[in-house]
Amino acid sequence: MYFAPSDDAEMTVALYDSRKTVDQFIVALTSGDTAAYNFGIKAAFPTSDGTNEHIWLTDIQVKGDSLLGTIDNEPEFTTVVKFGQQVAVHKDSITDWNYTRNGKLVGGYSIRVVRSRLNPEEQKQFDQQLKMVIE
Repeated sequence: MYFAPSDDAEMTVALYDSRKTVDQFIVALTSGDTAAYNFGIKAAFPTSDGTNEHIWLTDIQVKGDSLLGTIDNEPEFTTVVKFGQQVAVHKDSITDWNYTRNGKLVGGYSIRVVRSRLNPEEQKQFDQQLKMVIE
């Protein structure tokens, strides 16, 4: 879990970049390319204090202009969704997307921001936990 203030400029750029490129994600998801796997999207869910909790969804499917996915972790601050719940998110509302292709991270704009803020030893540990290469 990573906390970022709503005015975090780098995270704002990451969100913008993910929305700008979401069609690339959809193409990869629907292509049948077996070298691409671990597809996920991130979406924002409101909390009681007026902020948003950004949560990763897995098991992604495309339904028109929406992406269906399963909440991939126990929410910490929002009560509008629960772990394991399937939800639909309009493609223009996602806050990040990623998948792995040939062992390398594709997308993952917010992941890259978080990683860039770590020292070299922390980055090494981060990479080992993710089990993928971040270029």
